[in-house]
Amino acid sequence: MGPSAELLERLLADDPYNQRRIFVLRCLHNAIFALRHEPHPRNDVISALREDVDPEIDIGISSAVLERDSQFERLCRNLKLVLPIAIRILRKHDDHESDQEVAADLISCIPTALQQPAKWEPEVEENSDEEFEQQDRRLVLRR
Repeated sequence: MGPSAELLERLLADDPYNQRRIFVLRCLHNAIFALRHEPHPRNDVISALREDVDPEIDIGISSAVLERDSQFERLCRNLKLVLPIAIRILRKHDDHESDQEVAADLISCIPTALQQPAKWEPEVEENSDEEFEQQDRRLVLRR
């Protein structure tokens, strides 16, 4: 692990909101990867979705609203609708085609911004934190 990764890990360690986001996204990624690419114990995927992801959804929605994180809120709301159906399909159908369909449904829950984070472009002038906060305040005042 490099120095920047260690620094990032220390910064996020004290932030329960970011830990929740990372946890939900990691569990979701692992389930999708297992469904698409691995011969997997079906019960492990079902358990991970039911026992790890599902309990975090309501808390995730509430904390995303408080943090004004519309992308994570949308992910959690989408999962709240899709997860029970996905688990039911995985329990009922034990075939590769169903696994692929469930994986596609789970992927469709993830907002595009969380699937591919914005890339840094050195040519684009970046705003300082103060400029960003001023722009944010102006947007809030307009609403």
